[in-house]
Amino acid sequence: METSDIIAILALIVSVVAALLSGFAIYIQKKLNSTNLQAVYYEQIFKDFFLERIPEAASRLEFDETGRLSNSYKELNRVFLDMMEKCKYFAYANHDFYISLKEMIQDLEDKLIKESGIVEPEEADRIKFIYLAHEDVQNIIKVINKHYMN
Repeated sequence: METSDIIAILALIVSVVAALLSGFAIYIQKKLNSTNLQAVYYEQIFKDFFLERIPEAASRLEFDETGRLSNSYKELNRVFLDMMEKCKYFAYANHDFYISLKEMIQDLEDKLIKESGIVEPEEADRIKFIYLAHEDVQNIIKVINKHYMN
């Protein structure tokens, strides 16, 4: 085999490798662009809820002097309903995530409404309920963050 044939074969190999690397780079860039676009959606939809509205509403959960959950739970429910309204994009973009989030929020709302109709005489039970409600809020936020990270 002549030197010119060896150079031609090496040039062909280098060209194929360069074409494969270029294709891979384009694939990675498209994936990165999609991820960046999703990040913008998440920030626009959830930023205000995560940084202000949810923590403020959750921190107001309390029982009144009669041992009933005060009307503060309604504000938390309203905040989550507002969030679900704003994130309807995901009903189309990622339906499974949207349904899962909706179910978690519905479960919390049901728990709060059920508790509001009960007189809770024991302070320890009241504290435990508030703790569990905060845990549910944390789990909702974790699910959203996990979905965002994926």
